[in-house]
Amino acid sequence: VEQLQKNFTDFKTDLLANESVVQSVDTMATKMVDEEHSQAADIQAVSTDIRQVWKEMMDEADGRKALLDASHQVQAFNRDAEETLSRMSDYSAQLETDDCGDSLPTVQSLIRTHDVLERNVVAVEEKVSSLSTEADRLCKAFPNFSAEVNEKNDMIQSSRSALQEKAHIRKA
Repeated sequence: VEQLQKNFTDFKTDLLANESVVQSVDTMATKMVDEEHSQAADIQAVSTDIRQVWKEMMDEADGRKALLDASHQVQAFNRDAEETLSRMSDYSAQLETDDCGDSLPTVQSLIRTHDVLERNVVAVEEKVSSLSTEADRLCKAFPNFSAEVNEKNDMIQSSRSALQEKAHIRKA
């Protein structure tokens, strides 16, 4: 998406550089119509068509820019969501160990390790809350992406619930 945005910015720069040509044609057409040129009606019609096509092209370019901006925001959300899912998967794997320790020092070490893991889980929960808020914002701002965003958000929420359950069971 970032490469598409760069390419589009270059295109838009080129497009705007040619705006003076359109204005020049419009000025010449107006002058010719004002001077009552023999083909004034045709000149006026062509000038109107050129202005209309230019306006439509600029509107399309603005629409494309908005779509690229939306895609960029959704892509950033997906990237953050995948990173968070990966972290939750790693923490979940750490919680699946059956080792309960066979001596006091081992048990104490496992408790310390679990405490660190719990702090990490809390940090992930904060990230999940942040992602959920972002998902709501994206769905409202860009309804055409809401299915994709909601699906990813549901995956995150499900993974969080499973992780919380594993952490609770492991602590007990």
